[in-house]
Amino acid sequence: MGMGMMSWIMMALLSGGGGNQLLNYASTDAYWQQRGVVVTVAAMQEKLAPAGASGSAAKDISRQIENLGSDSAKVRDLVSKEIREAGPEVIPQLEEAAKSDNAQRAAAAKALIAELNTQGKITQVDRLMAIRALGESGQADVAATLEKLADSKAPFEAEYAQVALARLKSAVVATPAIDPAKRLADVWLLPAGVGVVGQVVMDTTGQFDLNQALGGMIAGGQAITEEQRQQVVTTFHQGLVKIAGQIGNVRLDTLTVGVSQTISDNPDNGFVVIIASGQYDRLALGAMMHQNGMASQEQDGVQVFSMEREFAVIPYSDEKLVLVGGPNRAAMPVDQVIAALKTGKGGIDKDATLSALIKTVDTAAPMWSVATMSASYRQVPLFVPFDTITLVGKKQGATMQLSFQGKGKDAAAIKTAVDTFRTQAQQQVAQMTQMMGQMPPQVKTTIEPMLKIMQSIQLDAKDDQATMTMEVGGSPLTSLLMPMMKAGVQRMGP
Repeated sequence: MGMGMMSWIMMALLSGGGGNQLLNYASTDAYWQQRGVVVTVAAMQEKLAPAGASGSAAKDISRQIENLGSDSAKVRDLVSKEIREAGPEVIPQLEEAAKSDNAQRAAAAKALIAELNTQGKITQVDRLMAIRALGESGQADVAATLEKLADSKAPFEAEYAQVALARLKSAVVATPAIDPAKRLADVWLLPAGVGVVGQVVMDTTGQFDLNQALGGMIAGGQAITEEQRQQVVTTFHQGLVKIAGQIGNVRLDTLTVGVSQTISDNPDNGFVVIIASGQYDRLALGAMMHQNGMASQEQDGVQVFSMEREFAVIPYSDEKLVLVGGPNRAAMPVDQVIAALKTGKGGIDKDATLSALIKTVDTAAPMWSVATMSASYRQVPLFVPFDTITLVGKKQGATMQLSFQGKGKDAAAIKTAVDTFRTQAQQQVAQMTQMMGQMPPQVKTTIEPMLKIMQSIQLDAKDDQATMTMEVGGSPLTSLLMPMMKAGVQRMGP
């Protein structure tokens, strides 16, 4: 499983179209098929029988750690075996050993951390999927098992048990809303120099349907066969099970994005910062990135990974992951971002215009964005008349209503821009409609979501402002990313 598979799964997670957790993208039956387990109530209860992440104290392995630096290979092998038998609970002790000045001890500790992380994650994920399977069983007598787990302190277990119990009763568990103040705190972590700021709350509902993602997939000019579909499903779940076995489950609550003001007129200095808040295991993620050949270095006490040349990945805590991207690594504000993560304050608050604009929108909405038009952005002809643009997205039933507002000083130029965009949108709708008339039914699903978005666009210009509204089914990110996701699935296929 290469980085390509991991990128595809993370794209699916970012789309929010199947929930906001990694395991939402695994079907119960396909997961256990990959694990070689037949799904029965007895088998699932057996998976839940061990205490797993219990509250029992971890074994003291200080003697074994000391002997990891022994000159004797026999001694090192013996204590390594004892550490493995102690289980994942001793990882914190090994983390200290990994910083040892003794190179042999540090290297052995790092290797054991990777092993124990994988061992522990597989067990954790098995337990979560077993809980889900019991909820899907429809058998009331499993409720007692689930009730015992409803107060579990292990990551995700209580939540999964509560959802499973609700499913047995055909009820729904309400997801707690994210504190707007906590969301806004991520915004103020962004560095100085950004011109576009946005935030989205990930959709917590739904279960990813791979068959739907396969809609429109073709091979050799024809819709894929059932055998080919099964091969893709198998390949997908092989990759997902391997990733989950390395890093455990992941929950993505919000994404906060900042784009530099110089993104196009000075590409060597342009950057983007993406702050992901949720829950994951940063040490396990770091171990997996190392195993995939990603280099890392320590900056101000924080581990920073390099994803190719364009991105720096900062797994800062188990609740926050930051990506800083741009064509020029030297111009990326990595140091500023690390400082902001430590102090809770970036440099965006120094931009009075942008700070004031943020306060004009509903930052408690599921999706919002603001932009102050720099010379760089105005290289796009459509943006020339505008000084500011805002976006707010709000849920209405199963759809998201997006409302854009642009303000400027030249009313005539604003009206011209709106008329131009309206004409372009109408032409695009006509072209897409014509294309769909020539497509096989299986392929039409690829562009149908985007066509519906384009058809829903309403535009207006009045005095110094322009407005645009559109309706997006489900998650806006899903509609934008699904074509790319399908292309990725197709590459996984035969």
